[in-house]
Parts: sequence; C-alpha cells; structure tokens
Amino acid sequence: MDTMKNKAPAFQFYVKDWLSDTAVRKISLMSRAIWIDVLCFMWVAPEQGILEGTLEELCRMLSITKEEFNLFLLEAQATNLCDISVTDNGLITICNRRMHRNEKERKNNRIRQQRYRDKHKDNGKITVPSSSASAKKESIKKEKPPEKDKYLDSVTLTREQHDSLKKKYGDLLPAILQKLNNYKMASGRKYKSDYHAILSWVGNEVEKDMPSTKVASGINICRSCREPADRLTGGLCDKCLKLTTLYEPKGF
Repeated sequence: MDTMKNKAPAFQFYVKDWLSDTAVRKISLMSRAIWIDVLCFMWVAPEQGILEGTLEELCRMLSITKEEFNLFLLEAQATNLCDISVTDNGLITICNRRMHRNEKERKNNRIRQQRYRDKHKDNGKITVPSSSASAKKESIKKEKPPEKDKYLDSVTLTREQHDSLKKKYGDLLPAILQKLNNYKMASGRKYKSDYHAILSWVGNEVEKDMPSTKVASGINICRSCREPADRLTGGLCDKCLKLTTLYEPKGF
C-alpha cells in the first residue's frame, strides 16, 4: 500500500485517555469501533491525522453502512471528538487533532535537522568574517570596564565609586571599608560589586553600630576605632585620621 511508505508500523495508543475521554465515552459502542478504524487509516494516510473521501468511499473503506457512518458523524460532531468538514461536492474530511499536530511537529523537526546538516556539512571550508563583523568585535574589545583600585586586602572600587562613597559617608568610609574587608576575608565571600555591597548593607551596619562620639561621662570616643581620645576631628582620633590616607588609592 503506497500510503504506508515511510510510515512507522505502530502509533501510541493512550489507554488512559481512551478510557477517560468524555467525548469517547459519550458516543455509542458502534461509533467507538468506527473511530478506532478511522484512527488506523489516518495513521497511514498521505497526510497523517487526516482522512478524506466521499460517503461511499469511506463506508467501503470502513466496511460499514451509510446509516452507521452518519450516526458516527453526528455523535463525533456533538461531542467534539474530532474535526469534521464536508464540502459542497460531498468530500468529507475527518481530522484527529493530536495526531495531525504531532505529525506537523515531526515534519518541522525533520526540516530543522536537515537545515542543520546542510549548514554544517562543509565544516572544512574557512568562512572569511565580514568587515562589519570585524568592526563589531573591535568595538567590543575597546569597551573595557573601568579599572578598580584595591583597598586593604580585598575591597575593590573604581575611583568614581570611591568618590561617591566618600561623599555619602564622609569620615565613616574607612570603618565601612574595614568592615567589608574583614567580612570578605573571614567568610571567603566575593561580590560582583563591592560598591553595591556597601550601599546595600555594609554602610547601614556601620552607621547603625557606630556609637556616639561622646559618652555620658564626657569622654570623646573615636567613631572608627571606638577608643577614647583627647580630641576628635570629624569624629576620628588623631591616629585614625592619619590612617584615612591609607584608604586613598595612589594618584589621588
């Protein structure tokens, strides 16, 4: 039979669907028997999932009477069992939606695979890159991220980021950098952006934990080292004030 050429010898029969499908359960026993034969003929049809023919042709194919076939058509349409159309010249088309959809997917997959094979069958040939592609690669290479300076052992910031943090936190910046450095060194944690880590939590933690510059007894407390001091400049003792220069990258 020509229609069976290049067809798989069997198709998947979903038992649970057959037993639980309300459309199948609603039609008569005779119509269910006809539907099984229809599915089989659809499987070997030129367009899988589609069965076409006149009333006489389909009745002869299915070995049933016209009355039995008409009853099947009525019940199938009433339960939306399948898609049925009839042309003016009497051509009847029956479509199983799942089978037809699966066949389309298989055809599309075959086309994609063939295109892939055709594209890669000449791998030995050297493709000369176009001038536009070369220019695009050169432009990407030129767009380097800004260089970062290293503070203490593990904190890295661009100069713009450092200036922004210094403007925001002022004299607290050395303590913030020290806290982030200690956390990263102790935990092994790495951040994609130390700048955003400071903005998201480190700065807030230092501001929250930093005690007042004076205690109740009147003794000055450095905001960085938290040690008593005779005098404070910007909330820092003389020692911490000198250390702030260590946090400035070379060239500042």
